[in-house]
Amino acid sequence: MNRKTVSRIMLTLLLIGMLGLTLDVAVTASLQVHNINTGEDFAAIQEAIDDPDTLDGHTILVDAGTYYEHIVVYKSLSLIGENRYNTIIDGSGTGNVVYITADDTIINGFTVQNGLHGIYVDHSNCNTISENLITNSYYYGIRIWYSGCNTLRNNVLSKNSYNFLVYGTSLSDFIQDIDASNKVDGKTIYYWVNQQNGQVPADAGYVSLVNCTNITVKNLDLANNADGVQLAFTTCSTIEDVTTSDNFAGVHLIYSSRNLVIRSSIESNDGFGLRLYHSAKNRVLFSSIEGNANGIISWYSSCNKFSGNTISNLWVGMGLRYSCNNTIFHNDFIDNLEQASLIESFHNSWDDCFPSGGNYWSDFEARYPDAKELDGSGIWDTSYEIDEDNKDSYPLVEPWTLAPAEATQVLIETIKTWNLPKGTEKSLVSKLEDAIHQLEMGNENGAIHKLMDFMDQVEGFRGKKLTDAQADYLLSEAQRIIDLIQG
Repeated sequence: MNRKTVSRIMLTLLLIGMLGLTLDVAVTASLQVHNINTGEDFAAIQEAIDDPDTLDGHTILVDAGTYYEHIVVYKSLSLIGENRYNTIIDGSGTGNVVYITADDTIINGFTVQNGLHGIYVDHSNCNTISENLITNSYYYGIRIWYSGCNTLRNNVLSKNSYNFLVYGTSLSDFIQDIDASNKVDGKTIYYWVNQQNGQVPADAGYVSLVNCTNITVKNLDLANNADGVQLAFTTCSTIEDVTTSDNFAGVHLIYSSRNLVIRSSIESNDGFGLRLYHSAKNRVLFSSIEGNANGIISWYSSCNKFSGNTISNLWVGMGLRYSCNNTIFHNDFIDNLEQASLIESFHNSWDDCFPSGGNYWSDFEARYPDAKELDGSGIWDTSYEIDEDNKDSYPLVEPWTLAPAEATQVLIETIKTWNLPKGTEKSLVSKLEDAIHQLEMGNENGAIHKLMDFMDQVEGFRGKKLTDAQADYLLSEAQRIIDLIQG
């Protein structure tokens, strides 16, 4: 073999070696997902999860890049992205981008985008979801469904139809560790558990009160979540002057009692204005419930009071499902496709007797063209029939307007829900009852004097018998009543 031939063979072997090295580098570069416990590398996140060598407790590191996948996490794994800005899981506009069914998982450091749901936690407990960007979901950014004991930190949700949802039917489904580092459309998530005697801060973008007592939600604008305000297993709390829009439900009460929703604008929500589920002895007063898909829908909820509300331009104005002993009067039902709809709901009261009256129904004259006003009372002489077990016996001729005496009575009812010391309650209530008595006698100046005495006593009780939030509320309501009296 001559020298030239040997040189050709050596050159060929060198080229083959270099080609193999290049292929190894290319293969290694394409394997951007790493199980650090087994040392194995993968081209896709789901491939790493599905690998039989990947076991509960393992950690999978994901290099920066865009992964067009739908991830199903059915093992207790830690999925860690290189960083949340350029480690992207993209659902291509379909399905659940990250679907978690295992317990004790960690999802950290990703952008999750372009799915029906961003991160969907389904009957899965004790997971940690942190440092993620969740965006452009057709439905929910994060959906936590019948799943408890989850921890959320520093997640940013934006441009999802509904950014955030937690739902279940037992208290354990709602017990989560979700702090104020989580944001929706630039505002803060306030997910309070086992809190008492506080007020939700003004920068709130989502509010959930779980197993709380005496919390005030006031002067907030809440949009683009499953619920604007959610109360779960919560009592004696107040939702006041709150605007909710473009949520699935504006206000959602779940196993919650003795709460007050007052003077709120619950409008243009996609599913419900207000939904009650197994919730009793709540009051919804002087609120605008307009332009939602449905107005007030009550499931298995009894002994609630709905008064002074405008309920208009809805598919169903008031829907009672298996809900009994509710009180519904002095509301304006205007231009709803179905003013009221009932399923096995009995012993509900649709009026406050004569001469106070019932509700205003915009379709009354079309349904009862021969009806006449009863002796100039502002009440029709014909009942408004809802079904064979429900009727408004004293329907109003004109839309309802708030009277000072009624507003004062509402304030008395509110005080009685607070479980104050008996002496404190009696002292406050007696002054308001004196104001009502003066109004009934036509002595408006006397009523104003009694209300001012009431306000002085509230200030005296502040910080001793009343919290600051309670005192502020009573003073504000008393001044509103004085303004009503003065016209």
